[in-house]
Amino acid sequence: MGQDPRADDRAGDERDERAKVAPGEGGAQGGRARDGVAGNHAILRSLATLKGPRIQAGGGVRCLADVVRLLADGVERVVVGSAAIESPDMVADWIGRFGADCIVAALDVRLAEGGTPRLASHGCQRNSRLTLWDAVARL
Repeated sequence: MGQDPRADDRAGDERDERAKVAPGEGGAQGGRARDGVAGNHAILRSLATLKGPRIQAGGGVRCLADVVRLLADGVERVVVGSAAIESPDMVADWIGRFGADCIVAALDVRLAEGGTPRLASHGCQRNSRLTLWDAVARL
């Protein structure tokens, strides 16, 4: 993504994109960077002012304040990964508060021995004992 989100949006229009995803430049993501500092909120707010793009963002979303901040920035859909694995009740609460159209779980899956789909979290750095089916049932 370039420095001017409007230029990037024009390029996106040429490809007829319907959704944009905020980048994780330099480790800064939609929610928090890996160091715990808020990510690309200025870029998200700028993109949200443009006509047309529907914004979804995630990465480092760990608490209600992260979700509220992203939605306030103009994000249409907040993408959660690790939190959906580690705190499914919390994510289910977010879905209840904001609706299933605003919260989406993005689950990284690795096939274990025997072909069992097991979840990975924290950017695929940590393996979970949960299966994909366990996670879906919990959410």
